[in-house]
Amino acid sequence: MGQRDNLYDREARCPFYHGTRGLTVICEGPFAGSSLALTMRSRRLFERQLKTFCCDQYERCEVCRLVRQQYEDD
Repeated sequence: MGQRDNLYDREARCPFYHGTRGLTVICEGPFAGSSLALTMRSRRLFERQLKTFCCDQYERCEVCRLVRQQYEDD
């Protein structure tokens, strides 16, 4: 699991959000025991990703849909 080191950690609503490390968002991966790390090139992109997809509209996130698929296929 990633470190809880930004202000969005307590606001994240995505069930697959694990935390952050620097400018990287850590999410549950598409198969059991895996995780995905999304590294942004700038603080602005990092914060946009967190606010838009981890906190507000996670249903629209490609990672969320990918990970959710593993549970629907079971």
